[in-house]
Amino acid sequence: MAARADHTPAESAERAPVAAFVTGFGSFAGVSDNPSARLAASLPDVAAASAGPDRKWGLESCEVVHVSRRGCLEALDRIEANAPTDRPSVFLHFGVADGSSCARLERTAYNLAHFRVPDESGEAPKCEKVLPEFDLGHACKAELDCAAVVDRVDDPARRLTLSDDPGRFVCNFLAFSSMKRTAAWNAPGTAPKRLAVFCHIPALRVLGEDAGLQLALDLLDALAAEALAST
Repeated sequence: MAARADHTPAESAERAPVAAFVTGFGSFAGVSDNPSARLAASLPDVAAASAGPDRKWGLESCEVVHVSRRGCLEALDRIEANAPTDRPSVFLHFGVADGSSCARLERTAYNLAHFRVPDESGEAPKCEKVLPEFDLGHACKAELDCAAVVDRVDDPARRLTLSDDPGRFVCNFLAFSSMKRTAAWNAPGTAPKRLAVFCHIPALRVLGEDAGLQLALDLLDALAAEALAST
């Protein structure tokens, strides 16, 4: 498996009320220049340059994830190992929807791995479970008000919409796995919450790199507000 690309912010985020973890995906079949990878690579510098005293989140890490089941699980292991236990965390995952005309916040993921093409490890599961303990096709909802998040985002150009169809490829695999891990963490109800959500972004020719980065900042603002409101 190709080496992952980590982009750890230069400035410490330890004093921010909410810890933020962001991922994008690397290249895969038909997508040699994944805009979500560019976003993850550029976001630490953009976030540091735009930080102000009212920002409620600190960027703990950005990572470009290998487009494979193993890559997803290893990335989530690293995020969980570094997520604080004394304050809320948000896990924001980005991927590309190459034919889309706008960004889509995915509020549902499914316990179904049905890959139309092999992933970057050469695996192409068909009608397999993401997690064995849940029924095949089981729907998992994000543990946050995704509609409220979209409403919080400054979106005059309608850059962001809601979706319940993340596909059944690696994006859905990561989304389902991350949502179920945060749900398990939140179940006892005694620790600061962890929120996970997946966002599909269109190709760079549609959204543009600067607009994508601004969308990421806006989403992190909105997710931090949701995390604090639910704590």
